[in-house]
Amino acid sequence: MLGITDQSVISFTKQVRLRDPSSLKCEQVLEAHTGTLSDFDVSGNLLVTCGFCSRCSILVSDSDSYCFD
Repeated sequence: MLGITDQSVISFTKQVRLRDPSSLKCEQVLEAHTGTLSDFDVSGNLLVTCGFCSRCSILVSDSDSYCFD
């Protein structure tokens, strides 16, 4: 099982890419927000994201936070 660290989450797109810290190989891709990611927090194996969503071709703050375990 991959441990989630700040170094393993390095993509600020609508996807969260979990990378192996030693090789930087992408191990898993998580679909997060429809726009861009604005912030994330990691605690143990728990990852919480907040970001933006696309509405009528405009990025607006997403009212949902996503939690990955």
